[in-house]
Amino acid sequence: MCEKSIISENTVQHIILFKGRYHELDFKIDRFIDYLKSIGVDFYIVDTRNSESYSCKEFDDYIRQQGCVMFTYNDIGISLSENGENVWKKNNIPVYTYLVDHPRYYFDELFEPKCELNVICCDRNHVGFCEIFYSKVSRVFFVPQGGEEVELQIPMDKRKNDVIYMGNCKEEISSFSVPSVIFGREKEFYSFCISQLLSDPRQTTEYVINEFFLSNNIHATEMELMDVYRTASHDIEHFVRRRFQLQAMHALDEEGVHVEIYGDGWEDSNMPFSDNIVIHERIPSEKLLNKVVESKISLCFVPWFKDGCSEKNFDSMINGALCVTDESDYLGERYKDGQNIIYFDLRNPEQMAGKVKSLLENEEELETIAYNGYQTAKDNDSWSNRYEYIYSIMNNKVV
Repeated sequence: MCEKSIISENTVQHIILFKGRYHELDFKIDRFIDYLKSIGVDFYIVDTRNSESYSCKEFDDYIRQQGCVMFTYNDIGISLSENGENVWKKNNIPVYTYLVDHPRYYFDELFEPKCELNVICCDRNHVGFCEIFYSKVSRVFFVPQGGEEVELQIPMDKRKNDVIYMGNCKEEISSFSVPSVIFGREKEFYSFCISQLLSDPRQTTEYVINEFFLSNNIHATEMELMDVYRTASHDIEHFVRRRFQLQAMHALDEEGVHVEIYGDGWEDSNMPFSDNIVIHERIPSEKLLNKVVESKISLCFVPWFKDGCSEKNFDSMINGALCVTDESDYLGERYKDGQNIIYFDLRNPEQMAGKVKSLLENEEELETIAYNGYQTAKDNDSWSNRYEYIYSIMNNKVV
């Protein structure tokens, strides 16, 4: 599928986009398409479910044009090859991959790039990680995720839901990975790292892993350390995030706050929730945003990104809900507690729950903070803002 360009020849004019693997990523690609249409840049959509979309004459003709780049999420399509040769390298097409997860998950594509590869991270710490471990990528940029506003906005006093939570709870972990470099000390390792993050959740997982190695005088090669990051980090964060998520939801339950959850993994056999906590199955992004519009408060847990953010915070604010969230350095630069957002300490869920209940009882304060958050997010943190910046990166206007 191709749409025509009306912009000047000295900029990127043709963008190849990948869709069809994950609905949530397709939703983000659709927001890029909206932006490209608004500025008159053409694009070609590769559907990963249909091989003809990348093995046809139209595709071959498109990639041979001047001013052509490829944009994708999470490395989808980067390894596309023809007769054993990478398509993007063969045609001198720069590739831009936006990672919505930690770059440790993309070692196979990033460690030895097969083409001119530019990486976009949603956390500044991830940028640093790439610069250390993926030195062969061309460039690395920080671009947080964004929010998308739905057309229908509902006044606060007409919103029927008190609190919404968008997302899964990490399911209880049954076993932990054992990288070779910590074999025989895995219990000590996991106990140390988990306790460190539970006691101070402002730390990154990489930091506490490094602290364990340093304090125990364990020497590891770069690749051994990467192996620990790629396997053990996931398990550590999985355990810690589930603990914090369940504690927060139980605290809200205890306060009698009604919460609508859209996500999996929230069943807690040790302490079942009361009827205050209503768990729904996951729904597509566009339908989920309509649920946000019906909600007064949106509870958010930032993924273990300590200097970035996911889209959930911005989706909340840009659709008029008051965002109640744990902190990140990036959020703290633009959003101030009690002004356009409410922050809470993961270690003190009872205080968060009490604040949520108080806000629901003081709708004027709730509405003021939510409106300020809406204005800030709409002006600075929409997907349109993000794609404008990404397009500037493509045109070498960002160093």
